[in-house]
Amino acid sequence: MLRQPDKATLSAFGVPDSLFEELDLEELKDSITNTEAKRVNSASKERFYVFPRAAGQYIVSSVEEGEVKETYQINLNSTAACSCSDFMYNCSPNGISCKHIWRIRFLIKLNCIPSKTMDPYSWLISELYKDLQWLKNQHENTEKSEEEINRLINNLTKLGRYKMDYKKIMKKRAHTLMMSEAYTL
Repeated sequence: MLRQPDKATLSAFGVPDSLFEELDLEELKDSITNTEAKRVNSASKERFYVFPRAAGQYIVSSVEEGEVKETYQINLNSTAACSCSDFMYNCSPNGISCKHIWRIRFLIKLNCIPSKTMDPYSWLISELYKDLQWLKNQHENTEKSEEEINRLINNLTKLGRYKMDYKKIMKKRAHTLMMSEAYTL
């Protein structure tokens, strides 16, 4: 089970990518075609920033050397679809998933982002309260981090589900947990 800071940083910053070792990807790769297994491999090794957009909808940014290169829209409602050219020209016609869709699936399985049936607004509020609990259970002084998470909760509830920016709030959440004295342990 991942710690709260790991759940936050894996989706917002793509680190630590070693957390994908918790998934049994070898068994998965053995059960799919070599072509799709390459996409699974890329999904677990490349750097991506992932944020929910709405229930079953996500934004994935491919990152190279700290810079966002491309941003894609993923929809997992009914049939999974991605706006990347690999999905449109190679994956969709062959009934397979691109690396972006696989990344979403992995992050859902690791509880780093809401599942396709979960309301992302409610999910994020719940995660922020879990963050607070995690911080309070640490032996270090986490008062500043707790204050920042409380500010995020207040901003989230003030903005409401239709005006909030998941990317901004989830990045701030990840940064806050990463900078807490408890994270380095």
